Amino acid sequence: MTAVFVVPDFLPTSANRLMRMHYSARNRALKGDAELVAVYALQAGVAKAVGKRRLRMTFTSNDSLPDPDNCLKSLLDSLVKARLLLDDSPSYVELAAVSVKRGERRMTTVELEDVM
Repeated sequence: MTAVFVVPDFLPTSANRLMRMHYSARNRALKGDAELVAVYALQAGVAKAVGKRRLRMTFTSNDSLPDPDNCLKSLLDSLVKARLLLDDSPSYVELAAVSVKRGERRMTTVELEDVM
């Protein structure tokens, strides 16, 4: 089964930014990212993870394009907190594609596919 959802006006907090933050600000940023991802996944009817999943992500931005790997940490942690991934280790998630493209507005598109 494959599920797709979009989080509009959102790019995950970058790893570079997280490393420079005070721990309490970092925790607030990660919690905010996780809550947004959980809400939009719930609205899209994405089922909770029961096994390994293949993950495809597209980050769209209307200004400077982020490095694809810079957005991974926060998004993977958010997917785990929302129970859309069992864990972010290679045993439970297969990163299929991470792409960045220019568009009219910022958004994050997530595609989760169950792997048997």
